[in-house]
Parts: sequence; C-alpha cells; structure tokens
Amino acid sequence: MRQATVYLLILALAGCASHSQADKAQQDTARKTMNDCLVREEIAVAPKSVDLDTAARAVLTRCDFLGFIEQPLIAEHPGMRDVIDEEGQKLYAKMLDQVRGEIAIIRTR
Repeated sequence: MRQATVYLLILALAGCASHSQADKAQQDTARKTMNDCLVREEIAVAPKSVDLDTAARAVLTRCDFLGFIEQPLIAEHPGMRDVIDEEGQKLYAKMLDQVRGEIAIIRTR
C-alpha cells in the first residue's frame, strides 16, 4: 500500500497542465497503468542477481517512465527542451531512488 501511495504521489507531480475532465480521466488512467507496470516489473526484476541500480533502471526502462514524465512536460513547456530535460531528470532521479528502495525491500522478504 505504501508503495502504491508513493508512486501515485510522484506520478501526480508529472501531471499535465490541462484541466479538462477528459484530460484528467486520461491522466488518472495513465498514472494507474504506470503504477501497475512499476509494481509488476519490480516483482519480476527483484529476484535477478544484479545490483540495485541496474534493477531499478531496468524497471523504469521497461515501463518507459522517462517517456511518461516527458509527455506532460512537453505540453507544459513547448520548445523549452532544457526545462523539460532538467525537470524530467529530477523526477526520474526521485523515482529511481524509490524503485531502488522497493526492490531492496522485496529482496529482503
């Protein structure tokens, strides 16, 4: 439960700037899909004999987390690639730490 709550909080930070009902419903669906992917891939990757950093990066790559967070940033800051890259890397680093910790917890169970 803690895992899903933290993911949804971080994913909410990557939300779009638009506020219509259809957009909000679509964002909610995308966040839920991303959350499900992260949890599923953590469970799949955790037993592998690789270091935590490699395992966490594999999870984020399999779920295309960077693409997921860049889409709303591109919509919010069109043509401002440096802002998009900087914000995307901040969110990616936060999620990488979170995934790394969750994989460590799964491995110790």
